[in-house]
Amino acid sequence: MSTDPLNTEHRSPLSVFVVIQRGTDVDIHTLAPSSSLRLASAPASDVSVAGDASATLRWDGDTLNLETDGPVVVNGKPSRGQTVLAQGDEFALGDVHVAIGISSHSLSASRRALTHDEFRHRVWEELARALRVGRPTSLVMLRARQGEGRALANAALHLMRAGDLIGNYAPDELELLLPDTERARAVQVVDRLLQRADLQARTGIAVGTKDGQNADRLIYAARCALRRSKRKSASVPPAPARHVSRRLEPVSSDPVTQALLASLEGPAQTDSPIMLHGEPNAGKGVFARWIHQQSSRSSGPFVVIRCASIDSLDAAWHAFGDGRDAEPSLLANARAGTVFFDEIGDLRPPYHPILTGRLRDEVGKIRILSSTHRALTALVERRAFDSQLAELLQGHDTEVAPLRNRPADILPLARSYAEEYAEGDPPLLSAGAVARLYSYPWPGNVLELRNALERAVRLAGQRSILAEHLPSEPLPATSLDGALKVHVDSVERDAITKALADCNHNQTHAAKRLGISRRSLIYKMEKYGLKRPPRGQTTTARPTSVGP
Repeated sequence: MSTDPLNTEHRSPLSVFVVIQRGTDVDIHTLAPSSSLRLASAPASDVSVAGDASATLRWDGDTLNLETDGPVVVNGKPSRGQTVLAQGDEFALGDVHVAIGISSHSLSASRRALTHDEFRHRVWEELARALRVGRPTSLVMLRARQGEGRALANAALHLMRAGDLIGNYAPDELELLLPDTERARAVQVVDRLLQRADLQARTGIAVGTKDGQNADRLIYAARCALRRSKRKSASVPPAPARHVSRRLEPVSSDPVTQALLASLEGPAQTDSPIMLHGEPNAGKGVFARWIHQQSSRSSGPFVVIRCASIDSLDAAWHAFGDGRDAEPSLLANARAGTVFFDEIGDLRPPYHPILTGRLRDEVGKIRILSSTHRALTALVERRAFDSQLAELLQGHDTEVAPLRNRPADILPLARSYAEEYAEGDPPLLSAGAVARLYSYPWPGNVLELRNALERAVRLAGQRSILAEHLPSEPLPATSLDGALKVHVDSVERDAITKALADCNHNQTHAAKRLGISRRSLIYKMEKYGLKRPPRGQTTTARPTSVGP
């Protein structure tokens, strides 16, 4: 891979082919870079057209602009002024029909912008690799000015390194994945791309695995960064608009959710620790905030510490403190309130003693809530999690069900997200969209739903959200007959559970089916708290598990 963040290898210039059809006659005009084609009734025009309509096609080697003196129909829609055209675009002018063809570089002939679903799948794969090798990967969201999205995508395809990925997020919005790239380097890449393309775009950057260890979390972080860039770049105060706040209370339309909230009412009133178990992105943080709001500490601070992002000693001291109180840590900021350790099972072992010591110093000063998608008991048993820290965190343990197990929450959540992300009146959900919402399994849980609705709002514009604006197929789970490549812990756990059940809990056969060694299977069973049924018990059901 080139060390230059942009691929500068020489390429021959692109050519534009303008196909002019008048009745049954067809003429082809070729535009070289820095040339133009005039279509008008005037004698000096390159192409004669009937009536008063006139237009000029200008090609600078990267962008094809259509300049008109009056209304023209482009791709079936009226247009006026200047329009950026791309491969396959068509327009009608006077008595002629015009179609555009643009040659492709031989070097980039096999390269294309990925669909969002394809791009999201590749993000999962790249994050899994980043976790294995301990290298950063940057996800960039770009929002170009209206009508410049195609030009930006073409520039990215021609200039970015071969290993970088370009995806189409929405009209005039791109998503870029830059493997082995830190944030500062990603900023340089984007700046140079926009400079060479002579375009402008707002940018949001998130870095895995610090900002997110799965695709849904990383995409959400990048979208949040993009929205922050919009607020910072606003030169004038925005017009007064309907205020929509991010949902901070759980939707409780489903009986499963209602039962969960009822079970938490009593423990919420106490000061004892509460541990929320459940799949990643199931909304555990929203339930933790609800617990804080029901407690006697509701008037105090609610501090969230994302444990997966603590990747250095400095980060651990910033989160927990170093015992000298040189400057307030996140933990100290939670005094008289609540601290929420998001995904505590992802906290790296070297930082366990630091947190254990700080929590002992804060006994009685802070209410402790935490969440995990891992089985802490199994982690403690194999000494992958500090037993003393586990004792400080565990009190009332409860399970937060995945979104697919509380379907009545899906539609009200979707409507609230559509309202939150709409720039005007929230778009309506069509009957097909509602059917898609209920038929899709949402393996990425509430966060995947939130991300999907944000993109659906962008795709729908001022129209209703249709089924085609929403995801149709979840990321493909790897076949159990091949290598175990499933990157989401919850999906990996389900795959192992099914293989054990299908093999009547024979670990050797299950490991062979999964394509891993028996030792690796035993390690993963301990990681997820999967236990073998009592000796002599024959069953084809899934094995008993401890924790999520």
